[in-house]
Amino acid sequence: MTIPEGLARDYVELTADKQTITSLPATVRINATWTAPMKVATPADTTWYNLKVSNQPRWVSSGNYTPNVYFIDETYITTDYALWALTGNPYSGFRLINKAMGPTMVLASASPKGSAKAGGNTYATLLPADNLPAGYTSDWTVTISPNDDEGFYICNPEGFGLNYRADGNLAYWTGGKDAGSTFVPTEVKKTSTGIHALIFQNDSATTYDLAGKTVSKSHKGVIIRNGKKMLVK
Repeated sequence: MTIPEGLARDYVELTADKQTITSLPATVRINATWTAPMKVATPADTTWYNLKVSNQPRWVSSGNYTPNVYFIDETYITTDYALWALTGNPYSGFRLINKAMGPTMVLASASPKGSAKAGGNTYATLLPADNLPAGYTSDWTVTISPNDDEGFYICNPEGFGLNYRADGNLAYWTGGKDAGSTFVPTEVKKTSTGIHALIFQNDSATTYDLAGKTVSKSHKGVIIRNGKKMLVK
């Protein structure tokens, strides 16, 4: 079968189970393998990373996340404040959590559209995952950056990329994406506890479309159920 183009995402390698379809409707399982330089956390294997901006000796830190996340130099990258993990998936969105702040706090921001300094005044911060202010998002896409083979862009649902700003804050640049929008992960340590509740925040029996919206179990097309992508005809 031909895998639908709508399933294509950066860093996702797609394969379909080989099977013979004898009647319709039919369910075909499509397997997605995440190939990005930053692994997605699981309850048994959480990998924590430093996140360095590509063109500067600066790393993302939660050491003083109120009102915003900012950048530090190499002196402090061994602290938990500088350790980040990725949860979620490339279809309904990723979340970034910080080891020092715990799994209930997620990286979030308002929309930078129309903000001052081309997004430079719209900061990313850490907020409770279950109590985001109106207009904020904690869902991110991870996309390939041409500026660094080991780096990627972290974008909000509108496609705006987080950026290292001259004032040392993690904010946006709405004029485009460049090396300052490119984040290079370095694996630091692995743990096996602490993120279970966040990763499995959705009921495994619930069915979602590719936008992450809940749909009925009889919904036709590409769906996500029990953490797997399926094509229902």
